[in-house]
Amino acid sequence: MPSFTVQEIIRATRGALVSGDLGVLVTGVSIDSRTLAVGEAFFAIHGHRLCMPCRTTCRPACRS
Repeated sequence: MPSFTVQEIIRATRGALVSGDLGVLVTGVSIDSRTLAVGEAFFAIHGHRLCMPCRTTCRPACRS
């Protein structure tokens, strides 16, 4: 993956920085905050098909 700065990602996605430094170099991405490594950006994905333990309909055994 090519490296981007936080500022470049925010501009491209029309997003907003909640906290941090716009000049930080991002070298990877993750949609699972449990697997984040140094230098990676986290993108929250919303949808009913995501299997987050005990939070969606795709794992009926987890529901209480």
